[in-house]
Amino acid sequence: LLAALELSTREILTDASSEKAQSLLQELNRFSKERSETLHAYESGHETLPETGLFSVDTMLGYLHQRALKHKIDFQLNLEGAIAGITDVISEEDLRTIIADLGENAIIATRESEVKNIRLSIERKTDGYALYFYDSGEPFAAEVLENFGKQRCTTHAETGGSGIGLVTTSELTAKYQGEFYITDEDITQPYTKCVVVLLKQRRR
Repeated sequence: LLAALELSTREILTDASSEKAQSLLQELNRFSKERSETLHAYESGHETLPETGLFSVDTMLGYLHQRALKHKIDFQLNLEGAIAGITDVISEEDLRTIIADLGENAIIATRESEVKNIRLSIERKTDGYALYFYDSGEPFAAEVLENFGKQRCTTHAETGGSGIGLVTTSELTAKYQGEFYITDEDITQPYTKCVVVLLKQRRR
């Protein structure tokens, strides 16, 4: 969004249009207000998340935490086992993308729910790593399950969902020859579903 706004600003500087300028100003004001509200929620209800030790991943987790707080969602991060070697399995950039996409999906699914809980668990396995995204939102609709990771499909279009996150995660998981699936088995309250990404240690 910042890059897009920068481009719009450059265009305005070369083609001053009052209507265009007013539109951009409204967008800037909206982003500024949203950021202020997010920071206020973060400061008033701040809880420190565990750190993965990966700067860009921790930054993204902090951002998702703030987004969740804004919607009064309890966002928890659980790290099990030594995960410092996770970049031997997946690049930091791709890991950050998966966390961003699935974390945002969980927020969209949960923010209108009566019970608002999200938990991301990153666990070290004997043959790799597993990421578990739990949320208390509505279970996936049949059409989402049918198209899961194959093509864009969402039942939250009116609240910002696009379905692209599942497709991107599916592509990245396939890139590392991992597994990507949804489960509602053995899910305990308050959670209603869990999205799982399994990443196996690559053979040297």
